[in-house]
This record gives sequence, structure tokens and C-alpha cells, in this order.
Amino acid sequence: MAFSFFGRIKPLDAILATAEKKALTRTLGPVQLTLLGVGAIIGTGIFVLT
Repeated sequence: MAFSFFGRIKPLDAILATAEKKALTRTLGPVQLTLLGVGAIIGTGIFVLT
């Protein structure tokens, strides 16, 4: 049995197919990137205030 992180297992076929393409795919959209930026700003602000 393979160790799964939060129940997510990527099949070996998918890993090998990704390695064959030698390219990264975009998985984060504009909303996710905006929320990531806002979270980074808020997180930095919390550490600066303390």
C-alpha cells in the first residue's frame, strides 16, 4: 500500500506522462493567485505588527 497524503495518489502513468512532456501546466487561475497574494500580505502584516 502506498502512502497517500490526504488521500490523494497520482497514478504512475500520469507521472510518467508529465515527465515525457517536459512542460509545466498552469493549475492556478487568477482568483487563486489573487487570494495567494492577499494571504501573503496579511501574513506579513501579522508578523510585522508583532
